[in-house]
Amino acid sequence: MDVLRISGLVKDYGKQRALNHVDLVIEPGMFGLLGPNGAGKTTLMRILTTLITPTEGTVQYGDLNWKDASSVRKIIGYLPQKFSVYKQIRVDEALKHIAVLKGVEKIENTVQSVLDKVNLTEHARKKIGQLSGGMLRRVGIAQAILGNPKIIVVDEPTAGLDPEERIRFRKLLRSLGKDSIVIISTHIVEDIETTCQKVAILHTGNVIKEGSAEEIARAAEGKVWETTVSQDEFYDLADEWEVLSSYKREDRVEARILSDVPPPDAKPVAATLEDGYLYLMKSREKVT
Repeated sequence: MDVLRISGLVKDYGKQRALNHVDLVIEPGMFGLLGPNGAGKTTLMRILTTLITPTEGTVQYGDLNWKDASSVRKIIGYLPQKFSVYKQIRVDEALKHIAVLKGVEKIENTVQSVLDKVNLTEHARKKIGQLSGGMLRRVGIAQAILGNPKIIVVDEPTAGLDPEERIRFRKLLRSLGKDSIVIISTHIVEDIETTCQKVAILHTGNVIKEGSAEEIARAAEGKVWETTVSQDEFYDLADEWEVLSSYKREDRVEARILSDVPPPDAKPVAATLEDGYLYLMKSREKVT
């Protein structure tokens, strides 16, 4: 399968730069874009889905260049963060309508196939307004994969879902990554940690780190510590140190701390993707 090449991508809105010379090579499978609000994730998503054009740079998939937007749209499936369909229409009717707009052939068979793939066959005749948040996201993915797109772009995949729905939706995305490039954009580290082979971290329009979850985690290696203190001691600890997380156990608090130097009575622990991400964010904030 071909790879997606993003080269020297720049996007300016007047005097404000949203993307600053972004270079990425995205292979088939799951790829995560991670960053805070305002990092440039949405701008990059909109360029990849041909909703806007870049100020500079190129996007290429095989021989296909993003300057040919109409051809690109035939190989792209997109699920925005806020996906909605008329609530009184049935699930199967909504998908058939979208299939017509996409120019899909053999609509009946294709719609049935995507319903099976996203496990919505038994809900096909329900109205959109009757669906849970998780089911609606599955309808969103179903419309995105109509026509077997080579590239699937998903913005904030688990936004608004309960824990069980999040797990099911991540499993669905992983299955799609076997045959396509699936790009997910999120600020929720767990969405990427459990699904993506490669991750790029965006900050103020720049890619500041790219690699596997393990490689990102290594950025914080030797800088994550764990200690157990009383409730009163924890308040002082939180004032003085960067506490990543804390768990109360009876009358004690277990705290994970991010620091270049060890806090008193703390032991080193293995860094996670979230630790590496937060360390890179903090380091970037110090520079800027």
